[in-house]
Amino acid sequence: MDLGYKKTPDVIELEIKNTGAKNCTLEFEPAVSLRARALSAEIGGHAVPLHMQSHGTDQHVITRVSVGPGTLKLRIRIANDFGVSYQPQLPQLGSASEGLRILSESWTDARDQLTLSVSGRPERDYELSISNPSEVSSVDGAELVRDGATAWLHVVIPVADKRNATNATITIHFGAGRRREKSRKHD
Repeated sequence: MDLGYKKTPDVIELEIKNTGAKNCTLEFEPAVSLRARALSAEIGGHAVPLHMQSHGTDQHVITRVSVGPGTLKLRIRIANDFGVSYQPQLPQLGSASEGLRILSESWTDARDQLTLSVSGRPERDYELSISNPSEVSSVDGAELVRDGATAWLHVVIPVADKRNATNATITIHFGAGRRREKSRKHD
């Protein structure tokens, strides 16, 4: 079995190549944000049942499909997904870590605000990547930098103690994406 994965803000696509001679069953559970909604799933143009399962900091879109020999594409349509990530760099051998750590994340019940608790070196600049930045309306505790379709958070850790890691809080506000999705249904 060969699998090819691709994700955009609106679609998760899994290309499935069954190189064997027999049918098999594949369960696919891609993670999306707690804010995201799964709209539909299809394989070869036919609807596939799906359900969502929450795991505290994310949720999984669960599909189960039967795959015969050959190639098929499973497409899951999603709305309002969002992600934030950090690519740490290892310190030189024997040196103290300079990297940012995401200590915790918490969502409001309405899923319109995400709060990140981070830790890093005082006065050090960090960048957190954002997927689907069109969902973000504003940010507190970091600068939202947009460059076309891409965006990132520029974070400067405040000075509390120059020699030790310091904590900071970043709050990401949402709202426009969900309203936009709802208004499309009424058009």
